[in-house]
Amino acid sequence: MQLTLLMHLSAVRVLFFVGITLVVLPIIFLILKGTKKINPKKSAVNAAGTLLAFGIAFCIPFLYGVYLDGKFGVFDYTDEDILYVAAGNEDHKAIRTILERGANPSVNTRFKECAFVESVKNGDIESVKLMLANGAEVNNCFGQFTPLGTACMNGDTEMAALLIERGAEPDYKPNMYISALTCAAAFDEGYNAELIELLCRAGADRKAVSISDEGRLMVPFKYYFVKAKNLTLAPDEQAAYDRIAELLERSYREWVVENAAELFD
Repeated sequence: MQLTLLMHLSAVRVLFFVGITLVVLPIIFLILKGTKKINPKKSAVNAAGTLLAFGIAFCIPFLYGVYLDGKFGVFDYTDEDILYVAAGNEDHKAIRTILERGANPSVNTRFKECAFVESVKNGDIESVKLMLANGAEVNNCFGQFTPLGTACMNGDTEMAALLIERGAEPDYKPNMYISALTCAAAFDEGYNAELIELLCRAGADRKAVSISDEGRLMVPFKYYFVKAKNLTLAPDEQAAYDRIAELLERSYREWVVENAAELFD
């Protein structure tokens, strides 16, 4: 209901003015009847009642909009804000309609994120493809994570593969934001070797250093090394760990040697 109202705010306003007219005219008619100024036929009274009912019905969407405006300021929403809501609902029909209206999927919204990243976060491949076809910037960042970093943070290999295919750069990270490879490592609850291999094939810097919000150095392999150190891994986890170690461990050790003076100062 909220998304439908957002998509048709102009129509809701028009309906309201029509509704007010349909409410006022029958009320005037009924007042005149009640004061004996006119003596209408029963059919006219019934018609007035019908118009009054339609008028009230036409006003309801606007009144609901006023309620939502009080809570969320919906009457000030841009098309990009509405697109973000549609992305959150994974409503492909609405997304297509709003994109056709000219909404930019990579514009920052009142939600501090763009619709494109929201669809990536949800793992919504269809929405992501729609937005890419309508100008979404595959290398873009409003928050701490790029679209590719967001996919990697979710361990979403299919989404990451799509973004790389469409031009996402594995090491794109404005300022010192977290790299895609570090996202894949730091937020991986298991041992997603396929995702790590995908990023390495795409040219990700295996020694890429990021800095967390707390000022902590983040190096990809460090997460696997620490996680596996005190755990007994199941055979499939051990196999995945070994594949990841083969890709990342040497780079990590080289990074430690290169930065030993600073690390152990």
